[in-house]
Amino acid sequence: MSEDANLPLSPNQITLAFSYSKIQFVQELEEVEKYKRMQFVEFLEFIGRMADLAWTENEDEPFETKLWRTLGYILKGIGEQVKSPVIEDLVDSESDYEDTIADEYLK
Repeated sequence: MSEDANLPLSPNQITLAFSYSKIQFVQELEEVEKYKRMQFVEFLEFIGRMADLAWTENEDEPFETKLWRTLGYILKGIGEQVKSPVIEDLVDSESDYEDTIADEYLK
């Protein structure tokens, strides 16, 4: 996978990211096939752990930047690219006023 995506990860680092992303369950040794497959949440964790392992040269770099860069490499391997989400104007919600309501109630 690292060759296809051009990620700066060794096979051992990919195995480590995979292992750390797996959710433990009671009968791991008896259900080996279940352990070899990933749930969606484990897959997301795996991508995040690969991002963390791949870009260690700049410790001040935010994790979000590492994650976007990793996704770019992975998607490039299948002929796609990362698309930034459209962020619409912020909309007030009830939770925005919880502190104000609490302050008024405690007066």
